[in-house]
Amino acid sequence: MEQINLKGYYREDILIGLFQEGKISRCQLVCHHSPERRQQFVDFCKERYLQQDEAAAEQFADELMKLEQEGEI
Repeated sequence: MEQINLKGYYREDILIGLFQEGKISRCQLVCHHSPERRQQFVDFCKERYLQQDEAAAEQFADELMKLEQEGEI
């Protein structure tokens, strides 16, 4: 399935639906969530010397989930 291009920011439920349908990548999901989330991802990648790609987006999502479970966010 061909992925779509996104412009701007979208509600989380919309992004998750598009991701689950295979219409956007995990990187798009992270980067089009909010300006703050996008900056968190950029900072996460810089701190770990990662390219902003699918693997980094997956690591970032895992880190967010871990922090959420620990009550950090």
